[in-house]
Amino acid sequence: MQTDERQRQLDEDYLWATHDPAVQHCHGGQVVVVYQRRVVGAGPNLQEAWQDARSRTACPPQDDVAFVPVPLLTADQDPDFAWCLQNTEVRQRYGGLVAAVHQGKVWGAGANRDEAWRDSQRLAGCPGPGELTFVLIPGIEDDQLPGG
Repeated sequence: MQTDERQRQLDEDYLWATHDPAVQHCHGGQVVVVYQRRVVGAGPNLQEAWQDARSRTACPPQDDVAFVPVPLLTADQDPDFAWCLQNTEVRQRYGGLVAAVHQGKVWGAGANRDEAWRDSQRLAGCPGPGELTFVLIPGIEDDQLPGG
C-alpha cells in the first residue's frame, strides 16, 4: 500500500473506531486494532491488543493497522449509562469504578473493564460481554446526597 493511501486508511480507521457506537459498546475502555473498518484485535493495552490480533488468522502487518484507545460510553450514547447517572445508590456504591451493566442492573465492577468483566462472572445468568455495557461510574459528592 502506498504511504499516502496507507495513512488515509489509518486515519479513517481511527476515526471510525472512536465514533462508531458498536465499537464503543463492545470495546469501550480497551485498545482495539483496526484494519479497514474491522476490529481485528482488542485488549486492555496496546501490547495485548496487538497480541490478540496476531493470534487470529490473516492478521495484517502492524504498519497497516490503527491502534485506537476506545473511550467508554457516555450517558447520551447509552441508556444503561444514563440510568447509572440518575441512580444515587449506584453512584454511591460504584463511583470511580467501571461497572458491567445490563438493563438497569450492575453485574460487576472493578478498576477497569477487565476487572468489571471478571467480577460479573461470579453471578449466575450474567449476560455475555457483547450484551453488557461497561461504564465509568461518576462519584457523588456529599452535598448531592439526599438530605445533604
